[in-house]
Amino acid sequence: MNQSHTHVVLFLSKANNNMNIHSAPPLHHTYLDVTPLNTSKCLETIHSLNVSSYRLPFDRKQSSRLRLGVIGPQVPAIIPDALDIMPKRVLPPEERNGNPLIMYNVPIINENTIFMYGVGATQELIKKVKSLEALVDMHIQKVSMIHADAAKLEYILTNVPNKDSDLRVRAALAEAEAARIELELKLKNAEEEEAYLQAQRDIEIEAIRRNEDLVLNRINREDEISKLRSKEELRVKYELARANEKIKRDTTEAISLVQYERDLALQNANEQAKARTAEAIAHAKAQAERANEDVHIRKLKEEAEQSRKKSIAAINAIAMHISSGLLSASQNPKQVLTFVMYIALFMTGIFTAKEFARMFRLLIESTVGKPKLIRETTRRSLLWQWVESAIEALSFPFRTQIKTHMQFSESFNDVILEDSLKERILSIATSASKVRENKAPHRHILLYGPPGTGKTMVARKLAKSIGLDYALMSGGDVGPLGSDAVTQIHNLFRWAKMSRKGVLLFIDEAECFLSDRKKNCLTENAHNALNALLFNTGSERTDFMMVLATNR
Repeated sequence: MNQSHTHVVLFLSKANNNMNIHSAPPLHHTYLDVTPLNTSKCLETIHSLNVSSYRLPFDRKQSSRLRLGVIGPQVPAIIPDALDIMPKRVLPPEERNGNPLIMYNVPIINENTIFMYGVGATQELIKKVKSLEALVDMHIQKVSMIHADAAKLEYILTNVPNKDSDLRVRAALAEAEAARIELELKLKNAEEEEAYLQAQRDIEIEAIRRNEDLVLNRINREDEISKLRSKEELRVKYELARANEKIKRDTTEAISLVQYERDLALQNANEQAKARTAEAIAHAKAQAERANEDVHIRKLKEEAEQSRKKSIAAINAIAMHISSGLLSASQNPKQVLTFVMYIALFMTGIFTAKEFARMFRLLIESTVGKPKLIRETTRRSLLWQWVESAIEALSFPFRTQIKTHMQFSESFNDVILEDSLKERILSIATSASKVRENKAPHRHILLYGPPGTGKTMVARKLAKSIGLDYALMSGGDVGPLGSDAVTQIHNLFRWAKMSRKGVLLFIDEAECFLSDRKKNCLTENAHNALNALLFNTGSERTDFMMVLATNR
């Protein structure tokens, strides 16, 4: 018997807010080999099945839940189409070891097929109930007719006193009573059969409901298993991504270290080559000088004799000039004093002009042009600073000198930080603002965090909330400057010192040129640049605040 399915096909169309039901297309266009189902055979089949209670291997032992269903070899023997084979099924982890249970070629009962058999059996029961109801109605009519005949006979017996007729009437009454008893028995049997059919229908409905509950529970378990599997896959992908990031970071550091070692080896090789070349040149010159030693000796003697004669002549000339000068000075002391004063004024003018030129050049460099190391800054030109000073002087009576903690918190509203870290930043901003108001030395800060966590943003907000100019430089820009790095660092701090507000100097990737001076990995230029930085930051300063950033 082919597995039967019930389908209800409705074609709905919405027009003028009314739902119209259109006729479905002919069944021969949708389904093939459509034949009526033998409901009497369905009733016999359902009657032959046995419903059992059971447990599954992954159910807990202490659980009191019993599963209900049709199991055993009777299903493929009675309904072959109701048995499906699942190639693989993963059950929840067992309690004893926590590993998932995997089953292969699992026989699965097709609840839809059994449900359709139950529908056919229910239809057959409905047909039988209707036939029994018709039979009961017919018997009731016969009983009513018999009661009518009995009433006529009683009337005849009371009105016609005939002995034979009395016997016939009694016999008819006895037959009528027997027929009535037989009808009552048939009615009772019909009622019992109807009650039995009703009980069977209730059993079928309960079995269908339990099968639906089992299907829903199985679907829920499969959903939970799929969610756990998806969660585990996401966790594995996250761990793989972290591992790849770590490998990439380690690889980058290793490549940087290898490149640094290679550059250091090349520099050492160049220095050694230069030393060997200078040594070879000196050795060649020494050999040439040893080869021409006698010529050089004679030449030196002649040069010494000529030098001695020149020295004697010069000494005699100087002595004569000195003696004549002393003689004239002893005769005119006022002219000597005037000459000395002119010489002193001339030297003072030269020194003053030189110093003023140097100061003017530094002033122009610090106001007009920014140092090479500065990538980004909020510091304005000298003219704009004068305008800002005038505006602040006019608005001084109307502005608040010291910000409150709440105002600092509002400045960092668009920065997402952890609560403890944000409180620390707000505390630093508050104390730095008070330090600036009291013209006390600033403290310097080191920010640590992976790339993209907002170190530069925090530095910008910190400078703005404190009231300092902001300047950004990168530690990687110091190395390419070479020997010019020392000059640029000194210019940078002189430029910062000329700021009217003060400067928050943010050095990103500070680890690129800040290292331990005791190690031999620093080149001479890097060592000198580090010494220049320490020279400018070694003492307390009120004109700038330094913020270093690193991801190591």
